[in-house]
Amino acid sequence: MSEVESHKRKRDEEDEYEPSEARVELPELSGREGAGASRERIEHNEEHGGHKRQRRAFLPKIIELAKRITVDISCLGDNPQYLTKDLDSISLPISKELEVADEFRNAILEFFYGMAIEQPHKVHCLSGLIQLCNVKNPKVGQYIIEYLHSKVQEILDGLSDEESVEKNEQDEANMIIYGSSECGPWDRLKLMLRFLASLSPILEDYSVVTIFKTFLETSINLQEEIGGETRSALSEMIFFSIISSIPYIIASDRDNEELKTRCNELLKIGENFKYYQLKSTPEFLQHFTISNPESQNLPYEPKQMVSLILPAVKKLSEDGWNVDLFFDIQTIIEPYINAELEKMESNKDQEMKSEEGNEGENKEEDTEVEPEKKESEEKPKAQVPKHSLPQFKMPKMEIIKKHSGLDKSVGNIDSLWRTPRIILQVFNPSSIGFDTVPPVESYISLLLRDLTQDLVQNMEYNRIIVSKQLLILHLFFNKKLFAQPNSSIDKLSLINDLNNGVDLIDDLENNDEIPPEAKAQMIESTRAVQRELEEGYTSTWKMEKIITDSILNLMFSLPKSSNPLIYYQSLLADTCYRDLSFLRRHGLDLSIGLFIRSVTLDLIGNGLNG
Repeated sequence: MSEVESHKRKRDEEDEYEPSEARVELPELSGREGAGASRERIEHNEEHGGHKRQRRAFLPKIIELAKRITVDISCLGDNPQYLTKDLDSISLPISKELEVADEFRNAILEFFYGMAIEQPHKVHCLSGLIQLCNVKNPKVGQYIIEYLHSKVQEILDGLSDEESVEKNEQDEANMIIYGSSECGPWDRLKLMLRFLASLSPILEDYSVVTIFKTFLETSINLQEEIGGETRSALSEMIFFSIISSIPYIIASDRDNEELKTRCNELLKIGENFKYYQLKSTPEFLQHFTISNPESQNLPYEPKQMVSLILPAVKKLSEDGWNVDLFFDIQTIIEPYINAELEKMESNKDQEMKSEEGNEGENKEEDTEVEPEKKESEEKPKAQVPKHSLPQFKMPKMEIIKKHSGLDKSVGNIDSLWRTPRIILQVFNPSSIGFDTVPPVESYISLLLRDLTQDLVQNMEYNRIIVSKQLLILHLFFNKKLFAQPNSSIDKLSLINDLNNGVDLIDDLENNDEIPPEAKAQMIESTRAVQRELEEGYTSTWKMEKIITDSILNLMFSLPKSSNPLIYYQSLLADTCYRDLSFLRRHGLDLSIGLFIRSVTLDLIGNGLNG
């Protein structure tokens, strides 16, 4: 029995999730044939009052194994306690069966693709799993890389298909279908390139960097072809997608200085991009308007996403490519990879010894020199198997220009770029004196907004699953960059004061106006916060507010939302309501959760009626 089959842990309803992109096709099972079988069925029905005897359909073992593994893959990282064990145990059957079983291979490859599209926040966990499979069986890594390459090329070829373009032109009135989870071909390209970037440790010759360069130059050339006075929606989308994805390359190989140098060269190329700058934000694109400009001010200056991304990534580069935002999967899989490499070295040594034994006895003079020769030579260490990633065949510029406005592109993410993407900012730090979300121009803010919106739009609109993933989103990043989940504003205020050097405990102990019981509780709460600070939780940024910002930005996307507003309303309400279970488990005041939910519904209601 494999480790996956014997590996058991508590499951919940979310474990039944399968990406819509990767349904596991099951073969039809035929029953017994022939007259004898029919006669037996008739006799059985007569004996049991006409009721047919129920038969249980048994699937082939390899299909059952594929179903179990896809369920396990869909849950990777949901519970950090099991992540290390899951990665190792799931990689075993994949490394053994994917090469030899066609049905198993097709199911797993399609599932990887579906996960990368529908749950892009888990791409580093998927990368870790694939890297483990690759070191155990290099053929598996080769199959996966070739499959992902074929999927990207398939998308690019579809853009060049004249019949597809003509069909889109005929269906222009139905470009955005409410309730659809189709993100669009260009968003798929972005997510697949990020997936490939996370697999850079098993790719040869910095091929991902070369591919990024090709797409980046395409966006620059497209804008130049269109002209500086005309905005190219596609050019902006490609530019944002590539620049925002460069840190993914570094995140999977953080100590590679040559890789950092090559990524810096990509940023220099990006400086040649001249996006269309709005002289003033049109009123129909503004989330807030004022009736009297002389006496009123906007709460913030509207900002375009495309204008912020290059400075944000350059800031990471100036800080030595600080990609601490990303979950460091390499530190988890490194011991397993090293163990596999040691096995490879040991197997090679045994093979060499067996070959030497089969050669028979050598001459005496050879045997005297051979030990000295072996001692002087260093045995080459086993290396992680790497694979080539061929460059993609890009559509001709004439074809790409036809997609420049994205007005004929089907997709709820692609369509957001048809007009300049203005960032909605809901949480203003001036009201409480400190930030509860990262600065809007930071890479953390831009990436999390982009990822959250991809997650919400792409996951088949099963809001129960989506809300669960939103509540655990922080688990797939460096959790110490954010406050603990469900931290109150009072707690964040304590963190802010302690970060600024205020001795709160001393102030409380010397305050005689506070009743003794209340003072004792406040001192204990402050000490609890201090302990969290010592563990590294020094941030006042709330992931919950980042998520809310991102969903509201989708909801109030102007001039038109890509999906029904009621979906976003239900999703936010369901997420807030689901958070009540956390409060119950920890014995907290349920009125806090009810208050959060009521405020969210009021905010959404006012937005719908306004």
